[in-house]
Amino acid sequence: MADQRDQDGQTGAGRGVTLLRCYLCAVALLAPLRFGSVITPGEISTFPASGTEWLFANWPPFLLGALAGIGLLWAVWLRGSLPRRYEGRMVLWVWGALPLAALIGLWQTTEWDAALTFLLYLFGVVAFLAASMIMLRLDSSYRYWLLAAVVAGTLYCSLNGWYQRLWGFEEMRRFAVMEAERTGRPISAALQGKLLQTRVYRPFFLPNSYAAHLILTAPLVLLCLWRAGGRFEPERVSRVVFLFVGGVVVLGALLLSQSRGALLAAGGGLGLGLISLPALRRWR
Repeated sequence: MADQRDQDGQTGAGRGVTLLRCYLCAVALLAPLRFGSVITPGEISTFPASGTEWLFANWPPFLLGALAGIGLLWAVWLRGSLPRRYEGRMVLWVWGALPLAALIGLWQTTEWDAALTFLLYLFGVVAFLAASMIMLRLDSSYRYWLLAAVVAGTLYCSLNGWYQRLWGFEEMRRFAVMEAERTGRPISAALQGKLLQTRVYRPFFLPNSYAAHLILTAPLVLLCLWRAGGRFEPERVSRVVFLFVGGVVVLGALLLSQSRGALLAAGGGLGLGLISLPALRRWR
């Protein structure tokens, strides 16, 4: 009987770890797809009012902190306690310093609603990192599932940007004209400027946010595609094909965002990466 109880306990714990793995990977996948809106949108409703909006519209930014907090509590419950030493704990400390530093601003802020939403968003990032580090102790395969979720989200964002540039802007212009004709109201100057722009940003709200996400995740995508190409023969050709197609999709979407800050960051990162090569030690 005792052996049966131990076996049932291990089975239940294994199921809990599997469910938590799926949950955290789902959050990682949905993060760029549903939380790309600005943190403080002003007097604009951000909470979905119907099932259709939950499926296709952006979700309120504060919800990400709640989802990450649930993942952290779930991970701690499965492990039984907080680990004393984290793998990569310096990364957690670096990200944790950001919301802690932002707390200083509460002393002078007059925009408490925006400040608290921003802090909840930052603490959500730290909670997700902590949950992932605990999860790595519970399930070594989690790193591959998480990487797949990040890659899938980035590819979706990139393809969405390409669709917006090739067809989406034109569809939006036609819809705006049809609505103006139906209602008899002229298109405002602000909306006309929005309709004439060509910088891609979907599923985000701003091109710079869209480009920032691609800057962070594009190297992971290209690395995974390079490794995936090694599974097909001839390996040398397949890797080049995978890398070329991925570069066109992801880096092309980055260029379509027309974000000068992102291009500057990419150039700076590439430069630092090049000078870190052992062959260029003398130049450093």
